[in-house]
Amino acid sequence: MTDEGLSPDRLKSLLKGIDPAVLEQVIPLTGGVVTIMFTDIVDSTRVKASIGDEPYFALLQRHNDLIRACLSTHHGIELKMLGDAFLAGFRIPAEAVACAVQVQQALIAAPIQTGLGPLAVRIGIHVGTPVVYRDPASDRIDLSGTDVDKAARVEALAGGGQVLLSEELKVLVKPTNVHDWALWELKGLGCHRIFEVLWPGKVPSRPVGRPWLSPVRFLTSFVGREPELAQAMDAVRDHRLVTLKGMGGIGKTRLADEVAARVSQTFDDGVVFVELANTPNTEKSVVAELLARLALMPADFPDEATALLDTLQNWRGLLVLDNFEAVMAAAPFMGRLLRRCPGLHLLVTSQRLLAVDGERQIEVPPMTAPATQPDITPDALGQLESFRLFRERARAKRPGWDAGPAEVPLVGEILGLTDGIPLSIELAAARIDRISLQTLRDGLQRNRSEFLKRTGPTIEEQRHASMWACIDWSFNHLSPEERALFPRLAVFAGGCFAEDVEAVCNVKNALTLLDSLFGQSLLAWEESVGETRYRMLPTVQEYAAEKLAGQADPLRRQHAQHFLRVLDRTDDQIRGKEQMAGIARIAADLDNIRVGMESAIQAQDHRTVVRYSQAFTTYLRMKARFAEALVCADQGLSSAQALNDSQLIASS
Repeated sequence: MTDEGLSPDRLKSLLKGIDPAVLEQVIPLTGGVVTIMFTDIVDSTRVKASIGDEPYFALLQRHNDLIRACLSTHHGIELKMLGDAFLAGFRIPAEAVACAVQVQQALIAAPIQTGLGPLAVRIGIHVGTPVVYRDPASDRIDLSGTDVDKAARVEALAGGGQVLLSEELKVLVKPTNVHDWALWELKGLGCHRIFEVLWPGKVPSRPVGRPWLSPVRFLTSFVGREPELAQAMDAVRDHRLVTLKGMGGIGKTRLADEVAARVSQTFDDGVVFVELANTPNTEKSVVAELLARLALMPADFPDEATALLDTLQNWRGLLVLDNFEAVMAAAPFMGRLLRRCPGLHLLVTSQRLLAVDGERQIEVPPMTAPATQPDITPDALGQLESFRLFRERARAKRPGWDAGPAEVPLVGEILGLTDGIPLSIELAAARIDRISLQTLRDGLQRNRSEFLKRTGPTIEEQRHASMWACIDWSFNHLSPEERALFPRLAVFAGGCFAEDVEAVCNVKNALTLLDSLFGQSLLAWEESVGETRYRMLPTVQEYAAEKLAGQADPLRRQHAQHFLRVLDRTDDQIRGKEQMAGIARIAADLDNIRVGMESAIQAQDHRTVVRYSQAFTTYLRMKARFAEALVCADQGLSSAQALNDSQLIASS
């Protein structure tokens, strides 16, 4: 072969002796790579016995015509039919997936009735390099080999109406809507990752057969987190260092454990889970813990770090490092470990990032939960993963429990009061066998710290014994400066800007501290009026307020005076040329302004109340909130009358 390619004569000599019929069927499958699709009618023997041979034969013809029409539309080649099962080949993998979906949608749109219900077809697809040969009995082209076996095994996992894909095909096609069923056992072939194709109206249904089981660290089922799970599984394969970041109780460890179980067969040397919560915060301690968990005995090495680096140099596995925020001193060593050991992957759970080159961050957010207003519908509640988790854990206490129509609003409020934090949801659900939903709702409203804790004779891990203990763990890892500021942030309602914190809390480096608290998953942030605005989850804010204790009253006075100044400034903007900027700033700080005015009322600071009333009423009237404006004006008038100031009374 030359750079110019095969000459015509050379090509003819290579093709001499090959059956033209073989070429005609195989050339469309090109290059030896074939997408293999198996289809089969579910319970065909039972259907045939029920309706009789002749009616079944007529039904089968309709089925065959449908399959062949879809194959023709998507350039598939029918290679074999055995009874009611088709084996087909495709040159383009995406065409095979589209063909399979068309078959299932056609059977939904125009069901073939059998007397036992609509005809159901299962479909499995795989891509590989099978052996292509001519079957002497049928004189047709056929496929053989392990890839054909795998396609058949994938099809055997499918239920009626399902289209299942092998991982190899999913990687090639990259379908936009699939469900990852993780590792399943394929008879004779070990475990393989399986995906289900979805389309509008199609929900995932568990494959038949057996999932691949591996040792688990949790005795309860994994619920929800489908987007984060898929994202993390892909990230672990594509990146050497993946950090699941989030606040305590958010479910990082549980998610990491599920990811590790599902990707374990990807790594030749397996997965090792290392718990670091109780490890001293030194590089040496972390190295010793890793050596112990990996069962490595250093010998003839100058130190343990060298032993670990050299031993893992050719190791191809996944280390799951849990609670890394406890050992941040070892973060630089993780960079050395990754550079030295090219086959090593790290999956880390932490409230802080490691700040190592190549780190892939996945933020683990709260589960979606309804607002605390009792207006959620049963259908909307049933769609929430927070409710699915609550129901699953509640059923451990009261088998078969579900939210009745009258209970839906209460459950919605309860979930809202958990802030969607999985630990809080589980702690709340654990009480379902001994208190009413209304009592649970009222208790959470009154005292979350009391109702978000475990009860019983044994607690496996004190750090997760309550939501407060979980936040305590985070608080105790803060620097002294951060610990001093964190409780003071409870005085803000609905969030704050760095300038607010500097003025109210008397700190000069507020932005740096707020960014650090965000980096440690104790604050969230959003962009507002072109600036970074920080806020606490209500659960975290209640914890911070308890820590604030005796400092609260002076801070509330400073808070009230600061937001009065903000209100005065924005009131001037509203009356001048910067009206839109003033309105936007007040809108961002409505909660703080209301709390500031309420603080002044409780302190009987009548002059401050009058000033709040005058400035705030202007905004409320402009926004047509006349009822609130009237209340605000009345409060200002009452304070003016208490001062017995005729001028203020007249202006109010």
